[in-house]
Amino acid sequence: MLRYSFHFLLSLLVLAVVAGCNDDPDGLWTPMKWERYSYPTIAEGQNRIITVSGEGGTYVFRCKNYSGFWFSSPSFAETESGEFKLFPLKYEDAEFKCFDNGWCEAVADADSFEVTFQRNTGDVRSALVVVTGGDVFDTFRFRQASLQAQR
Repeated sequence: MLRYSFHFLLSLLVLAVVAGCNDDPDGLWTPMKWERYSYPTIAEGQNRIITVSGEGGTYVFRCKNYSGFWFSSPSFAETESGEFKLFPLKYEDAEFKCFDNGWCEAVADADSFEVTFQRNTGDVRSALVVVTGGDVFDTFRFRQASLQAQR
């Protein structure tokens, strides 16, 4: 009986070691997969930028393989050098599920998020929204036209 117990415990130990080796290593998680969306985009280098009209609007994105993600590093107001300035998340939002800078608001839910843009009567403006689920990230770039330029 003692012999069988030893073999059983040894089998459990081997199974635990083998199961632990199958986990994705840090940084090698499966990329986020999104439901197809048909928002107008433009290409700039390797980046796809979603174009937003001067009238504004709401854009919804649903992740097919992750849930419970949050925002990381929302950025606005592209500088002259082409870089974005970091916009702080709301302090009361301990889960990093929403941000609002007055003209752009983003809210995350279980497996989706939406970004809403207000009317733009000023200069063309840009937003960069990064979502994360831990060690997996995805980036959404937006550029909103100006109503002044359309007149």
